[in-house]
This record gives sequence, C-alpha cells and structure tokens, in this order.
Amino acid sequence: MTDETTANASDTEGYTPDDDLVEGHDYDGIKEYDNPVPPWLSLIFAGTIIWSGFYVVAINLGYISRYEESLDDGLAELQQLQSQAKEKTPEVTQQMLAKAADSQEAIDAAESAFMGNCANCHGKQGQGLVGPNLTDKYWIHGGSLKDIYKTLQNGVTEKGMPAWGATFDQEQIVNLTAYVRSLQGTDPSGAKKAEGEKFVPGNGSGSSDG
Repeated sequence: MTDETTANASDTEGYTPDDDLVEGHDYDGIKEYDNPVPPWLSLIFAGTIIWSGFYVVAINLGYISRYEESLDDGLAELQQLQSQAKEKTPEVTQQMLAKAADSQEAIDAAESAFMGNCANCHGKQGQGLVGPNLTDKYWIHGGSLKDIYKTLQNGVTEKGMPAWGATFDQEQIVNLTAYVRSLQGTDPSGAKKAEGEKFVPGNGSGSSDG
C-alpha cells in the first residue's frame, strides 16, 4: 500500500493502518477494506450448513416429523378432545328444555345475557327492533323450545344474528331458551308487527313443546 493510499484511507472513518484496502474498489469515495469475517459469524454459517445436512437426513429417516404429519397429529388430537368434551356434555333434550322453561331460576340466570346481547336487536322487553318480536305467537325459524334453542345455538347468519353457541356454553343457551319462551304473551307496548308463521304447540314435526 502506497503512502498516498494510506493517507487517503486514513480519512475514512474507522480506518486503521492495519486495515488493507481492496485495490480498485473505490465507489464514489466509498472504499472497501479486506477485513476478515468475525469468527462468530463464520461459526453460525458453518453451523447452518451442518444443520441442513442433518435435517435432510433426519426428516427422511423419520426422526423429524414432516409438516403434513404434524398437521394430521394435531387434527387427530383436536378431534379426540372434541369427542371427550361431547361425551361429558349431555344431549339437549325436550325434557331438559321444558324443565328450564318451568324454572324461574333458569329464566333469571339468563336475563343479564339477554339484556347484554339480545336486547339490542329484539328490545329489552322482547318487543322487536331490528330483530323480530319475541312476545307474539309468530316465529320465523320455528317456535318450539328445540327450534328456539337451535336458533340461539347456530344463529341466523343471513339475518345478522350471531351463533351464540360460540359465546355461551350449553347451560347458558338452555337458560336463554327458557328466557325467550318466558316472553311469550307479555304483550309489551310498541311491539313490532308479527313476522313468520303462527306456532301451535304439537302441530307439525319437531314443534312439540310437550
């Protein structure tokens, strides 16, 4: 390295006399130095090469699960958990719904849930706002206890009603069903006009309120 080169290089920030300039690598005053790669970076680079070789061998020999296998295992575990949860949760029967409908305790337990989630569309008295009137004998999606439970559980997406089964547990949905049934015949002032078909207990399949 010439004295002139050293002098010019000395003007570059961070340059020391021990640094070697790469000849001919001067771009708009930016000079390139032939500095060695830090040892830790070299070790990381070497480690990635070694690991990649191990990974290719291990995944083909089955020591490392492939993505598809991990996904299948995860789905199988999820299905098992769902099955276990279903076994622990009793089936909702007509008797269960009827018992809740006759229980003032169940009705009272659902009042806050109705006021906080359903009243915005159906009114605090069930008189109907955006959603239908819940106090008359006419129902759009069926007026039996099972119909009401199903509507609450699964929602009515096309009408903007969410599936409350994703928010509340089974007991809460049963209690909400009882609460909605308790609104029948209350005849609040300013009730929305009837919509749907008149529900007659025991008239038609799946409509029994026994």
